[in-house]
Amino acid sequence: MKVRDLLSGPERWTKGEWSRDKEGMATCSDAVCWCLTGAIFHCYKDKDFPEICEKIHNEGIDNLMQWNDAPERKFEEVKELVERLDI
Repeated sequence: MKVRDLLSGPERWTKGEWSRDKEGMATCSDAVCWCLTGAIFHCYKDKDFPEICEKIHNEGIDNLMQWNDAPERKFEEVKELVERLDI
C-alpha cells in the first residue's frame, strides 16, 4: 500500500498525532486517519522510511511533522506532495 492509497481523502488525514481512531483519539491500532509522517511509517515501516524522508527533505521540507501540522496546511498540499513523490 502506498501513502496516496492510505490518505485517499481529507477525512483520512489528521494533524497533531501520527494517527487517530474514529472518535478522533490518538491511536496506533484502530487508526482511520493519519498525519503524513504516520502514513509514511504505516505504509513503509523502517524499510523505506529513511529514503522517503530524504525525498521529502529534497523538496525543501526540513521537519515533516511541523510541515504537516502547520495551521495553514491543507489536505490538497499533502496530496500533491504525495503524488509528486509517488509514495
